[in-house]
Amino acid sequence: MKNIFTIAFILTALLGCKQQKETEGEFGHAELNAVLSQMTDIMMHDVTNPPLATRFFTYTTLAGYEVVAQNMSRVKSMYGVLKDYPHLQKPDTLAGYHYQLAALLAMMETAKKMQPSGKLLEAYQQRFLDSCRQVGFSEETVESSRRYALAVSKQILGYARGDRYNRIANFARYTPDQKEGAWYPTPPAYMAAVEPHFMTIRSMTLDTCSQFKPEPPVAFSTDKNSAFYKMMWQNYADTLTDEKRMIAAYWDCNPFAVQDNGHLLVGLKKISPGAHWLSIAGAACRQKDKSFDETIQV
Repeated sequence: MKNIFTIAFILTALLGCKQQKETEGEFGHAELNAVLSQMTDIMMHDVTNPPLATRFFTYTTLAGYEVVAQNMSRVKSMYGVLKDYPHLQKPDTLAGYHYQLAALLAMMETAKKMQPSGKLLEAYQQRFLDSCRQVGFSEETVESSRRYALAVSKQILGYARGDRYNRIANFARYTPDQKEGAWYPTPPAYMAAVEPHFMTIRSMTLDTCSQFKPEPPVAFSTDKNSAFYKMMWQNYADTLTDEKRMIAAYWDCNPFAVQDNGHLLVGLKKISPGAHWLSIAGAACRQKDKSFDETIQV
């Protein structure tokens, strides 16, 4: 009789664990895209410029990617691929975590620290965790996943601090060249150059820009027979149809466009080019119904 009770207890425990595992389930592309969408909204709030937006997205997605890489052998770490990339340590004292939940939380924790208004993610993170609990995630799983996320995020943030971006503020303000054809602030906003010293931060893979040197742009010229003038005139003389306006609006990723309304200048907040491309990638993953692990690699 004692053996029967023992067997029954073991079976009940195993069944309970199985039911909890099935209840917790897996995440998909939607949850990853939602985190990036929240980041994009904050970037629009902060009027984050395109180069800086790329920096935020890079380190945030790396945090989530590395959690997946530490748990899925088919996903390779960026160690040995990216310049100066550290060998991220996986906490060996944690148990009972959900690696996909930890990946999402690692992204949120990294974004919260990097973005100027990153604390705005707190409310979303709390709602997200509440929804996880409602669908069956235990408090132990949530807490273990959170601690795992914090450990990875801390290492990614350390890597980010070493990219020399924090030195840019020490550089002299950019002064445009006065020569013909050089870039110069233009109306209506006469905005200053965007991150003119961004080239001084650590590259992700290239040793030097000369490794893949592009052809120089068409030389500026006011000669009506020059290639530059012909290209400029083609753009100026072209008829702007509704379809072309729609296409242009779709690819218009100016985070702070200035609209001239007579005596009034209106600033229009939009997504950055990086956010646009991530949105396109997210749509592709949604259409192909990619899994969580597949989406984090895109």
